[in-house]
Amino acid sequence: MKSVFILGVVLVSFSVNAERYIEYHENPNALFDATKNFTNMSNITWRTVKNVTKACNEEKKKRGKKPYGYVVEACAFWDKTLGFDTCLVITEKKTSMATIGHEVMHCFSGAWHEDFK
Repeated sequence: MKSVFILGVVLVSFSVNAERYIEYHENPNALFDATKNFTNMSNITWRTVKNVTKACNEEKKKRGKKPYGYVVEACAFWDKTLGFDTCLVITEKKTSMATIGHEVMHCFSGAWHEDFK
């Protein structure tokens, strides 16, 4: 009985946060808290490629991280180890304002998806 209650709480929590993520994802005008940024200045490189998932997985491998287990439309990699903030954004050659804005937000806020879990 106790495990059923805990599972219910987890599912409700996931559902509420998923709704917040969907709201942001579907509404590019949804507001977010910029005070959570880890930086307000970053050197951003934007690389456009034909195969985004392949390029993102190659970059993840270079950084010693596991590949995505799914197809991605874009990705961002941020680094603070060089004494200043750098960020690499990878998208298709044709992309949307919502996609590039989403990825650039990672350059300033890091793994901000965590706020929606």
